[in-house]
Amino acid sequence: MKNHLKNIFLFMLFGPLFQKEPFFRWITAGVIAPFKVFKKNYKNIIFKYNISSLAIHKVVKVFWWNSNREIETRNWIENNIEDGDVFLNVGAHIGTFVLFANKIKKLKKTICIEASGNNISELMINLNLNNIINTDIFHCAAGDREGFVKFSYENLSPGYYNSRVLDLHYNKKQKLPVQGSEFIQMKKIDNIIKENKLPYPTVILMDIDGHELLALKGMEYIFTKTLLRWVIIETNLKTDEFVISFMKKYNFVISYENNTTPNVKGTNNRLFIRE
Repeated sequence: MKNHLKNIFLFMLFGPLFQKEPFFRWITAGVIAPFKVFKKNYKNIIFKYNISSLAIHKVVKVFWWNSNREIETRNWIENNIEDGDVFLNVGAHIGTFVLFANKIKKLKKTICIEASGNNISELMINLNLNNIINTDIFHCAAGDREGFVKFSYENLSPGYYNSRVLDLHYNKKQKLPVQGSEFIQMKKIDNIIKENKLPYPTVILMDIDGHELLALKGMEYIFTKTLLRWVIIETNLKTDEFVISFMKKYNFVISYENNTTPNVKGTNNRLFIRE
């Protein structure tokens, strides 16, 4: 009986009646859209997220409850980011860490790098929902060169993670068949900062699913800046050695690491601080 009533309700909203005015207009704007916004109260701070897909719902759950790596990264940011910091988020996704850092502290500037067009749209909606206005967003792939690249998706839903530039990624394959691709600019982040006359970051968070090698090679000048205090980078078996070696070259050492599975090498969030 419950499922029967549910099906009737869904038919009323999304069936033929829903396709006609004025129902299409006022039901969408006045009834459905508000229920898509999830609100999280954390220490009397309200965080709002646009939940437009199951993938985004999962991302928000992982950020707040379902991942020790995300929770510990969040706690580090809360305890160590400072008012006036310049926060560079490479792989900003839908903005979970961007929102968190900006609502916990009064940042001077936030610079977001995100390759996915779908996730850029969600990021901008979330910034608007949370009234965050100090953020510059760059829809591009962070890399070691300038030019257009083919960014391939296993899933075109907003919030989906596993997408990559297959021609340049260390792993030329994806786990699932490619559903679609978009052509986007690959940019050196050093050039983004210089060309747009942005302040150099004091803290960096990077989570770009195996593209760290490309991104860091395009950030070498940033790492010469002594204002840069700490960096959190997600690595895996294929990128560990390069990332650690790169950071050591610029006098950063591992302060903390959180492996996904204890005693097994795999995806790892590493915190680097300057010696």
